Amino acid sequence: MNPKLGEDVQWVFIDNLTVQDDTLCVTSERGKTYQVDLKTKAVTQSDLAPSQAPDTPTQLHNIPEAVERAMAKGLLAKEYEVSFQVNPFWLSGDFNGNGNLDVAVLVKQRSTGKVGIAIIHGGMSKVAILGAGLVIGNGDDDFKWKDYWQVYPKGHVARKGG
Repeated sequence: MNPKLGEDVQWVFIDNLTVQDDTLCVTSERGKTYQVDLKTKAVTQSDLAPSQAPDTPTQLHNIPEAVERAMAKGLLAKEYEVSFQVNPFWLSGDFNGNGNLDVAVLVKQRSTGKVGIAIIHGGMSKVAILGAGLVIGNGDDDFKWKDYWQVYPKGHVARKGG
């Protein structure tokens, strides 16, 4: 465990378990597949992990039009590429409250491989980068630990008191 990160963002959940002959195949929610030899207890990571599929060109047609436009020109196109490490790799909502639909997409900085989020503001052609090589406040500049995300409707997020 990394003491600089919250414990809950480091948990890995099992998505699928199968047994073939004397091998236990474990697939994580991140799409990585591990094989456990039930006789020797040796663990290996499969090169044929399902997580490789999202990076294939067949997934590119699922990129929202706003992301395609942003990736075709400007800073986003030169310095970043879309990251498919999490499914879904993009989310939408009115993130800045201006009434237009915005898109958040996972991106990877080309020069460093650091992961972050690009928010493409609808109706403004403006892009904000969080992470992906850019430090945010007291936080980190790499969201590689990120394995899940979602959008909550305004007013539905609450903190537990303690």
